Amino acid sequence: MPGFRGYAGRSLDLLRRESVGVGDAVRIHAGLTHEGIIMPRYEHADDGHVVVKLGSGYNVGIGLGEIERIERVGGGAQGAGGGRGGAGQPPVPVQGGRGGAGQPPVPVQG
Repeated sequence: MPGFRGYAGRSLDLLRRESVGVGDAVRIHAGLTHEGIIMPRYEHADDGHVVVKLGSGYNVGIGLGEIERIERVGGGAQGAGGGRGGAGQPPVPVQGGRGGAGQPPVPVQG
């Protein structure tokens, strides 16, 4: 069963109707076609957008009024937004904040 973390109102209704949720790989047709992973939302955000992480790594918010249809193209991507790999996969390195002005990023140990 898909998760819906942070989605409410109209955006939650759309995800349920399309049988997709946070972590699912999807193709969203909205004038342009966007393919990526549905991301969780901030719980107090408006209910008029669905957020997708594209293959480029960028997140895009797609307005509900623009969405023509959503297709699931892959199952739930475990750990969407997390730092761990899937079963049998090594942890994914996650970079923390900077070590200080002019210092390189500090690796975060999981």
